[in-house]
Amino acid sequence: MHFAIAYGTLLLSCSAAFLLGGKPERLTALACLSAVLLTRLAKVGGDFVDFQTGILLVDLALLMTFVAIALAYDRFWPIPVCALQLITVGGHILRLVAQDQHPLIYETMVTAPYYPIMALLAWGSIRAWARGRSGAQPRSLQMFFRPFA
Repeated sequence: MHFAIAYGTLLLSCSAAFLLGGKPERLTALACLSAVLLTRLAKVGGDFVDFQTGILLVDLALLMTFVAIALAYDRFWPIPVCALQLITVGGHILRLVAQDQHPLIYETMVTAPYYPIMALLAWGSIRAWARGRSGAQPRSLQMFFRPFA
């Protein structure tokens, strides 16, 4: 049942991003879909009893992608997405440091931020759609990185 809810949430959020969102929403949806696929391939064993090195690498790559999106586009929602993904990476580091940690704590810290990330992606997609209907164009933060003439 948990997987049906998780994949349903992923499908709804990513569909909203591809149908309603702008470029940052679509890039985030693509990154999330890729991460889910790579996580399924990288998972060792059936549960979180052992440290998941492959999933840590996928989560680190996803964090770097989220940070790049947050820096490149003038949107608010990628910032809390980065914070939530950092919690996921922190769960891996905590498991690495505290080997006697209960597997349920490890699994919860690694998987729980997934749902708010999907909610923020859907919210950002709806906001991008509303912004497009009003005719307002978001400015990129890259304008601050141009050399002075």
